[in-house]
Amino acid sequence: MRVTVTDIWVNCPSYVHRYQKVTPSRYVPRPGKATPFAEWKRIDDLSEGLREHERREVEKRGTITEAELIARIDAGAEDA
Repeated sequence: MRVTVTDIWVNCPSYVHRYQKVTPSRYVPRPGKATPFAEWKRIDDLSEGLREHERREVEKRGTITEAELIARIDAGAEDA
């Protein structure tokens, strides 16, 4: 992905919260480990933005709606 910055807005630092990295995301690629497939990629309206190998994976797993993904997240699904 390439991004071109066209406008910058300086935010007051009083509204910038401190960040502490607790654990790395399981979706960050690591040598020797398979990266899990992100379930949001299965949302039916997002398929045109995926790479070809991701589209093939969605074809295997099937599509879901945004509401279905949110329900899985709310239910605490490990893979959501």
